[in-house]
Amino acid sequence: MRGSQIADHFDPEADHPITPRMINALIKYGYTNKDFVYPEFTTEENDMEDDIGVAPTQNQEVWAWLEDHGTITDNEARDHLYINRLAARVYDLRKDGYPIEKIMITVKRPNRRSVSFAKYFIKSDED
Repeated sequence: MRGSQIADHFDPEADHPITPRMINALIKYGYTNKDFVYPEFTTEENDMEDDIGVAPTQNQEVWAWLEDHGTITDNEARDHLYINRLAARVYDLRKDGYPIEKIMITVKRPNRRSVSFAKYFIKSDED
C-alpha cells in the first residue's frame, strides 16, 4: 500500500491513534504501512508539540492529589505519581504558601520492627 492509498483507507470518524495530520506527514516522506520508519524531526513536528501542551510539575501533581484524595504518603506518590522525593515536593509547596501538615504513622508488624512513615494532608481552616 503506497502513501496515497493510506489516506484513501483512513476513516476520520473512527478512533485512531494517528491523526490525519500525521498521515499527511507520512505521505510527504513517502512511508507506507509495510516499511514504516519514523521521519526525521523537522520544524513541522515542532509545531505539533504545541498541540500537546505542557505537563504539570511534580508540585502541581502532589497538590492536585491532595485536593482529590485528602492525604498522600510516600508510597502513594511513588506508585501513582512516579514521584520519589515527596518530602522535597511538600517542602516546596509549603515554601510557596500551601497549607500542608504532616502526621507520623507507626505500624507495628508482627515479628518485625515497627515502620514509621509520614502522611501529608491539607491543613483545614479550623486548626
